[in-house]
Amino acid sequence: MKHLVIATLVAVLSAPSVHAVENGKHLFILSGQSNMAGLNPDISFTPTVEAEFGKENVTVVKDALGGQPIRRWYKKWKPAEGYDPEQTGYPLYKGGRGPGDLYDRLMEKVNEATAGNEYATVSLVWMQGEKDAKESHGEVYAASMKGLIKQLSDDLGRGDINFVLGRLSDFDMANEKYPHWTVVREALVEVAEADPRGAWINTDDLNDGLNKKGRNIKNDLHMSVEGYKTMGKRFADKAIELIEAGGASVEAHPVVRLWTIEQIGGEQNRLKEEPEIRGEGKTTYRNIKDPNLTVSQVESSKPTPAVVYCPGGAYKQVSVLQDYIDWLNGMGITVFTLKYTVPNDRDAAFRDVQRAMRLVRYQAEKWNVDPDQLGVVGSSAGGHLVLRLSQNYTSAAYPAFDDADKLDCQPAFVVTASAAYLFKSKSDPTLVDEFPMKGKIAPTFMVCAMDDKSHGAGSVVYEKALRAAGGTTKIIISETGGHGLKEVEWHPECRAWLKGLGVGITGDKQ
Repeated sequence: MKHLVIATLVAVLSAPSVHAVENGKHLFILSGQSNMAGLNPDISFTPTVEAEFGKENVTVVKDALGGQPIRRWYKKWKPAEGYDPEQTGYPLYKGGRGPGDLYDRLMEKVNEATAGNEYATVSLVWMQGEKDAKESHGEVYAASMKGLIKQLSDDLGRGDINFVLGRLSDFDMANEKYPHWTVVREALVEVAEADPRGAWINTDDLNDGLNKKGRNIKNDLHMSVEGYKTMGKRFADKAIELIEAGGASVEAHPVVRLWTIEQIGGEQNRLKEEPEIRGEGKTTYRNIKDPNLTVSQVESSKPTPAVVYCPGGAYKQVSVLQDYIDWLNGMGITVFTLKYTVPNDRDAAFRDVQRAMRLVRYQAEKWNVDPDQLGVVGSSAGGHLVLRLSQNYTSAAYPAFDDADKLDCQPAFVVTASAAYLFKSKSDPTLVDEFPMKGKIAPTFMVCAMDDKSHGAGSVVYEKALRAAGGTTKIIISETGGHGLKEVEWHPECRAWLKGLGVGITGDKQ
């Protein structure tokens, strides 16, 4: 019966394109445990999506069961290495409940509700994770969630499924009864933010007030009556946003956070930054509290070179230049743009770039990059930052806290443009102590303009010192161009230099 259901679904759901949104039908699959079980879609979710797309164009299917772990949906679920169900008191399976049995139940409902229809879009709406937090399965929750989404995509025969995840509320973040509550919360957000077809909703404010039994609750495991109503509306709004983004959402760039919520000072700082568009191709970010990487990935059948790109901004802001990203992508290089801590904390920025390098190497397979061809590119203050990294990669800037931190943060190559802050002061043109010129220093390419009065000479002195210390270097010195290197044609020479190092350059971008 199960295989027949899936085969029917593929025929029904895989035919239309995601671009057929305007006049197409939309399927919403709602599932999870008790807080999804307590959600009545007819109160706010269904009316919201019907108002947007028309009642005749909406199908909502819900199947949820309280107190259930994700393994009852995800068929390839595995516990963390060393997990002992006897010691924890939580048997993995009991009473004939095999892996994925609730998924099969859900899919039978979907099959029945969708028979004879074609759908422009399919959206999974998911509220679950409390049981996994209680059973200490937080370490594998992100992988399980991704696996479940892929399982659904494969079974429906389409790779364009949108999904909206409800982050666990603030119910039990500090309670030993649910030791992995925060871990699961973060995993849900991580999965949603890493996928252009994903989104998540906050539920921290939904578990206060009168519950369905008329009892006044505060930070409860379950939502209040008004909380469920609001939750349905939030789920619907996010699902609509993803659908209306349509094919354009595929172009969105995943964001990888560097640190845990506790390390950045709490939930209020999550991805907190102040962006400002400063003209075509330039966006400036201020007051970055949650340093992160934006991934601009190139398509390739084999692992590609990659760089962590550190923009400039005088350590007061981070000014991302799209030209750099386009140039690097055009050579077949995946770019991880680092928005590091600002303002005015160079040591925090140094911690960020070390962590960024390790995370990229740790996630190399995910992003299809070659960890041995991971370099750094920096302009202005970002140039100073990547040079500091190249000479101090063995100096631990922060205590290791996960498996990523077991990896090396040494760059394979370094490219700087108008690197700043290389001298001790304007009156003392000697290199700062951060550049001892010792140990193995990555091959370094530099470009500067001599009419960059504040910083131009610094690159010249640095390159000379590195070359004298036995380093591999190349420098382009322009008489004019200023700090912004206006009309300085240095990209072709940098491309040739990278190819000479053996970096796997592709494409025809100069």
